[in-house]
Amino acid sequence: MNEEVRFEFIEKIKYLDRIFMPIYFNLMFFCSKHKDIPKWCMYSDYSFDKVNKTYTFVLIPAERYLIPLSRTIGSKIKKDIKHTRTINEDKIKIFNSNMVFSVSFILDNEKELIASISKNQIETYLEELLTNLQNPEKKKIIILREEMKKKNFNITLLDRIFYLAFFAAYMEYKFTVVFGKLFDAFGWFSDRDNMTTAFDGVYSIFYNVHRNNLFYYLHYEWETRNVLKNLMVLGKHTAGLPAPQLFKDKNLFYDNYNRIADYICATIADFDFKENKVSKDKFITMIEHVLTNPNHNLLRVSKEKCRVISFHYSENRKKYADKIQKINNKIKVIEQRENNDTLYNKRLEILEYYLTKYKKEYDNCYD
Repeated sequence: MNEEVRFEFIEKIKYLDRIFMPIYFNLMFFCSKHKDIPKWCMYSDYSFDKVNKTYTFVLIPAERYLIPLSRTIGSKIKKDIKHTRTINEDKIKIFNSNMVFSVSFILDNEKELIASISKNQIETYLEELLTNLQNPEKKKIIILREEMKKKNFNITLLDRIFYLAFFAAYMEYKFTVVFGKLFDAFGWFSDRDNMTTAFDGVYSIFYNVHRNNLFYYLHYEWETRNVLKNLMVLGKHTAGLPAPQLFKDKNLFYDNYNRIADYICATIADFDFKENKVSKDKFITMIEHVLTNPNHNLLRVSKEKCRVISFHYSENRKKYADKIQKINNKIKVIEQRENNDTLYNKRLEILEYYLTKYKKEYDNCYD
């Protein structure tokens, strides 16, 4: 990476670091419970066909926790959220376990963000990669550059893969900073689809390049501040990605863990921040009982700014839910009498007025 590009890269990281600060303290508290865990796994999912373009990353300690947690998820969360009607207490307990921490990134105005990365910039980036990569990675980039010359090349998919790899590397970097030491091993296991298989799995190259740059920045910062200088000797911890051939298997060993990311990502992707609503009741349950937990965090990223979003569940929501339930019960009683006189109609009209009013208040109980 030349010095001009490196300076721009470091400035972007410093900017993200400042925005990350509220999440930093949540992550620090989470890490304080697991200081003795030297191996970690990160699982991810993403959504581009709903209201919000969303990337979700979930951190879970490995070693002694991994197998028991997988069995619990396998028995309690058997399907992805799109095949699930309700979110019960057993699922909520898993999401809010002290072994689970998530950060989700929403891309505001994705088209504008993608347009800000021109095709020429990507080509320049790939050309620079060629000078630093060895075979077979180098061969993959050469083939990708040839693919980019085609008229029907999917530049949007490539940009999304680029963002996925960057956010994954940033999460690993940030987690290392907060944890305060290198891990024995760190594995990233993403959902399997064209994001991880397209262009011969180029996502893994982008991820490794991003993390190399981030750890260079991390070492530089820590060296100049004269703290944790042992990391200058240790270098980076070992990071692992699933072998490409694994994606062909019907069932992967980490599918259970990715369901946590699936539920969180789908909920955030579905939530309409302008209208303050979701498409299904199951997402309301996820927002009220899971996303209000400080172990689940959300960052909105745009071309101009990046900010933290919090779901604050109001106690008034329960009050209005109770009122709505009572009014619905009264309406049912009146309708069962089958009386169509003027007084009957007037009572129904009044109840329906208050029902509409309380429903609006109920929907506005998020700050």
